[in-house]
This record gives sequence, C-alpha cells and structure tokens, in this order.
Amino acid sequence: MKVLKPKVFSQQAQLGKFDDELKQPLGRPFREALRHMLDDSTDYYAIDTLRDAATALCTRKGWQCLKVYDSASEQMVKTDDTMEFLQKTSYKNVLDLIELYIYELGGTEKSDTARRLADQLNMYFKIHRIPLVFRQDTFLINYGDLWDSTKTDRVMDLLEERGWERARKEFIGATEHLAAGRYAKWDSTKTDRLMDLLEERGWERVRKEFIRATEHLAAGRYADAIVNANKAFESAMNAVLKQMGEKPPSQTDRLIEKVCEKIGCPSYHKPYWEAIRKLLQYLPTIRNNHAHGGDEETEEASQPVADLAMNLSYSMILFLLKYPA
Repeated sequence: MKVLKPKVFSQQAQLGKFDDELKQPLGRPFREALRHMLDDSTDYYAIDTLRDAATALCTRKGWQCLKVYDSASEQMVKTDDTMEFLQKTSYKNVLDLIELYIYELGGTEKSDTARRLADQLNMYFKIHRIPLVFRQDTFLINYGDLWDSTKTDRVMDLLEERGWERARKEFIGATEHLAAGRYAKWDSTKTDRLMDLLEERGWERVRKEFIRATEHLAAGRYADAIVNANKAFESAMNAVLKQMGEKPPSQTDRLIEKVCEKIGCPSYHKPYWEAIRKLLQYLPTIRNNHAHGGDEETEEASQPVADLAMNLSYSMILFLLKYPA
C-alpha cells in the first residue's frame, strides 16, 4: 500500500498571508491552462492516476467524494468528473490535487509525465508572474517573485498618480527585459485586464484565442503562440466591424484596410494612420512567415518573435476595443 504524502500545499504554515496574491491569478485563466496542460501531459495510465489522486485528496480531507458548488440549487453536489472539480473548487484544492497527482505518478524523479507537467506549471508561473514554484514535488511560495511584483505595482501606482505615463511605460519595459532572460515573461496583469474588457464587450472568441496563445507561449510552442495571437487579433477586427454594422471581408489585407477605413481619421493625422496600418499588417506577416512555414529558408519560430506577436496582438486588441465609440 502506498504511503500517504506527508503534507500538501494547503497545509503550509502562513499560507493565509498570501491568499490575495494567489486567489485571483489562480482563477479562470489558470484553470483553463491547467486543463490543456493535463491534456498534453496525460495518457490512459495517467488519467487513472489522476482519479487515484482525487481519491487520496478525499481521504486526506475527510470527504466521502468530490463535490462542487451548484448555482441552481445553491448547494454542494457530488461530481465524478475530476476536470469539473478542478474548474470549480478552491485554488488550494486544485494545487493539492495536482501535487497528489504528481506524487501518485511517482514524482518528477521517476515519471516523465510528472516532469513534463511540473515544467509546464513552472513556465506558466514565470510568464504570469504568479509567486509559486513547483520544486521537490511540492508547490512553494516564491518569495522573490512576490516581492518584485509588489514593488513594481507600487511604482506603477505612484507614476500613474503623477501622470508620468512615459516613465511608467519605460519602467514596465525595463522590468520585462530584466525578468525575461531567455524565456518569455508574459505579465498576468495584462491578460487579466484584457479578459475583463473582452468579457464586458462580449468578444468571447477573441478571449479564448488570446488565452490559448498565452498557454502556447508558456509551453514553448512559439509557432502556435504566434498563430493564436494573430487569430485573436483578426477576430477582434471582425468583432469591431460587426458592431459597426459592417460585414467583415474574408481576406486579411482587405479586413485591415476596411477597419482602418471605418475607424477613420482627420487628414492631418494621415502619416500616423499609415504607421498604424503597417503595424496592423505586421501580425499576419509574422504568422505567414514563421508559423505557416514560409519559404524553405525561414527559420523556426523563436521566443522573441512569439513574444513580439503577443505584445502586438495585445496592444492592437486594446486599441480596437475603443471602437465603436
């Protein structure tokens, strides 16, 4: 009989102090990303092991079965669907279950599946600046990331109060370059802000495609990140035209042209809008040359290009959300 894991994440001392720092970033976008990570890392054996981990969690918590909150009856109800449980339960239960799952697999030293999942989780935490790290088969608070994030947020607030917008943007750029090293360091606050705005506008397709792009970036699938960043951008252009009562063209070049035409600008702003048009056209160019193969001499999509595509997509979608006025 397998020995019960001595301690899980939720039993760590002083964990309550970090509830605010963890509850929001481990919400819906993280749950969706986790589902894709599990899909990517699990086989039939691993799926059975996930069920074993769920049983171990119930034993540890003193539960008869997994339960989720049902909004219709306003009660906790039984579920046999482990994935549903991961989507609806508290973030502490999610991390406890994943920790037990990796333990049931044999740990990262013995299991390739466990090691792949741990690597994906750590990459996701880095990209989204979540102060966690999975090390020695347990989740730990990453105090360094927590301190850096808090300091940056404070500086951003002070600069915004002063109206020093240029200094704020340059400082954000500096912290991103410092943090990035050789991997993409996508800021989760960007995703959270964009997700809220897209949900308010009802641009669900854009929201899903952008989340998918961040997941691919986290996993190192740079070509897929570029493709999905561009899909989100194109969907946003389609959405803004539809809300203006216009039928979006099927060709990307014409789509960009029509968006620029319908948004319009004073004649003396023409050089500015020409620059915007070139910028809008750059994402499809990146996608076609890198993610779609391009010619034979085209190099494999790289992290810097994927990071650029993500930032361009993010900026252009925010820009398009301002229309129609």
